[in-house]
Amino acid sequence: MVFFAALTPRAAPTFGNFVTSGVASGKQPKGKRVPPLVSEYKSIITERTYGIAWTPEEFVKQARGALHPRRIENGVPKILKETIVRCAQESPADLARERTATLRRWMLTSEEAVSRADPSDMPDHCAAVLGKKSMKVFKSLLTEAEYPDTTLTKDVRAATPLARKAILASTREGFDREVAESVYQLTKDELAKGWLKGPFKESDIPPDAIVTRRFGIVQSSTDAKLGSIKKVRPIDDYTESLANLTNSASETICPHGVDVVVAALCLRIRSARKLGKREQLVLRTIDLRKAYKQLPLSTEALYDSFIAVLNPHSMEIEIYQTVVLPFGSKPAVQGFYRTAFGLWWIGVRSLILPWSLYFDDFVLPCSSDEQKHLDLVQSTFFRIVAWETSSEKDSGFDAVAKVLGVQISLADSKNGLISVQNTEARKRELCSSIDEVLTRGFVGQNELLSLRGRLLFAESQIFGRSASLHMRNLSHFCQKHGRLVVGASLRASLTFLRDRVVLGKPRCVDSSLRQVYHVYTDASYDDQGGGLGGLVYDFKGLCLAWFSEVVTSKDLEIINPDGKLTLIYELETLAAVLGATLIPNLRHCDIVLFVDNEASLAALIRGQSDCPFVQSLLSRLFQAEEERDLAIWFERVRSESNPADAPSRGDHSFPAFSRRRFNVQSLLTDLCGSLQGGASQGTDLSAPTAS
Repeated sequence: MVFFAALTPRAAPTFGNFVTSGVASGKQPKGKRVPPLVSEYKSIITERTYGIAWTPEEFVKQARGALHPRRIENGVPKILKETIVRCAQESPADLARERTATLRRWMLTSEEAVSRADPSDMPDHCAAVLGKKSMKVFKSLLTEAEYPDTTLTKDVRAATPLARKAILASTREGFDREVAESVYQLTKDELAKGWLKGPFKESDIPPDAIVTRRFGIVQSSTDAKLGSIKKVRPIDDYTESLANLTNSASETICPHGVDVVVAALCLRIRSARKLGKREQLVLRTIDLRKAYKQLPLSTEALYDSFIAVLNPHSMEIEIYQTVVLPFGSKPAVQGFYRTAFGLWWIGVRSLILPWSLYFDDFVLPCSSDEQKHLDLVQSTFFRIVAWETSSEKDSGFDAVAKVLGVQISLADSKNGLISVQNTEARKRELCSSIDEVLTRGFVGQNELLSLRGRLLFAESQIFGRSASLHMRNLSHFCQKHGRLVVGASLRASLTFLRDRVVLGKPRCVDSSLRQVYHVYTDASYDDQGGGLGGLVYDFKGLCLAWFSEVVTSKDLEIINPDGKLTLIYELETLAAVLGATLIPNLRHCDIVLFVDNEASLAALIRGQSDCPFVQSLLSRLFQAEEERDLAIWFERVRSESNPADAPSRGDHSFPAFSRRRFNVQSLLTDLCGSLQGGASQGTDLSAPTAS
């Protein structure tokens, strides 16, 4: 057999090119969607492929230089990252001069465009909807900013298409006079603004045209003067009319969620601190007024854009034709966000605005010294591109800002801390809904689905994995049809989500880079018993603590009442949990936990197991993770490269002073006792004794 020369693999890839903001904020995806911190093999031999594993010492050395994937700045888009660093490094005066010069040049371009209207090949309804928005000006700004979507302005002129297949849905179902009157009045307002045409009789509509039902939902909204208010939003149900089911997209939109906003703020704070600055940051939210209504539909889509509205006075159905993007259409979401993303890109690249785009809200942070200048810059920019913003939602720059039901506080930004929580209005609404279900004792599927959807967004603002486990349980019940009795399991999850997600403490994010520790664990198993072993290393590769315990056959009987043939899965997971909590005073830090058992690794990442004993271990691990403010990332290591293999098989050739001991029999007895008793808390796994 001929062996070619050994090829050394490239260094472990950085996560910045692979992860989403979710990974950067500590949410580990299932499976192998991100590359390993350390390649399994130190070299590869071709022409046939053979992996040569690292020795344990080599693996620990390689892993020592790997950064924790939680590094939150990885979630910031590259173009925004560059702008944030510039804002932190350059003086506000220099940035102001550059922005002002850019705006002056653009204003001259805009004035020239006013004197020379856009070509007349634009459809009349598009010209009416776009109004003063000059596609020439928009195109020149996009070109200057090197925006990669080169056909955007052409497509905006032609407008956004919709689908054709649909059915005429009933508009009288679920009649609520107050909501129906609000929807009808809003429809009349849209007609007066030129966003709708009509009304038409059903006989005037082509028989194969799409007619979609319009209905209303009551939503909470924030008014800068009045605070939280209730309002009715009209929704055009293109899913019910099947229109949304007849189209697809090859790409997906990626709004900058709360994780990206927070990651950008952390990067700004750290970049300034490198230069010795401790800035007091402020924040503002810029909401686009009636965002979808500022863009037109294509001529072809007009055939599919008829909406049916109930007149609550005559109880007759009236049909209108919308000429703007309807709220409820899937292609409308793609079309709007594509345009809004272009506005965001221009601001970041050309005006050095360190803002994020959160659906239809622009979130703009700055130091307290810059706020007046940036207020002028952003308002002038939107005036040049002729996009209207909502003054009633604008409370200006402040240490606290609200955006789509989330409140972000920068009151302690000088100390590098950012606070995130759901708004009081959202908390009250969710708490009221949950209490109503718990008191009533039963719930319908549609009501539970609606509650789950609102809780999903709220849960994402809470640190820790315990809430996600209860969300999965809630999702399980959402799959059941008909009326559901609120049993013990559903009641426990709803109660937890109310107390923890709705009424719990805000999520506090520290912008400082935290200490990283690497933990290796392993277990051995045979007919006579088994062993548990683990080691904890600091970022320099120094072993801080280790454990090695024998598990006797008598010990195994405690966790094996059913007489399973092998218990390696249970032991591997137990070793992992013991290792992660081995040093009680490790708090507010990041941990990379290496295991060599695939089943155990999958359970740890997923946070769920069909084995009650393992599920109990996972719950305790996640509880410790939340109480100590740990961010644990789970990684695979090959058995040959795992340094914990030795202590799991009785090798005690490590410093005796750093050994931690466990009473395995007592530990397993208490674990299984609490499991049988249904208790959520039991033995403290993080209380080993020093040898």
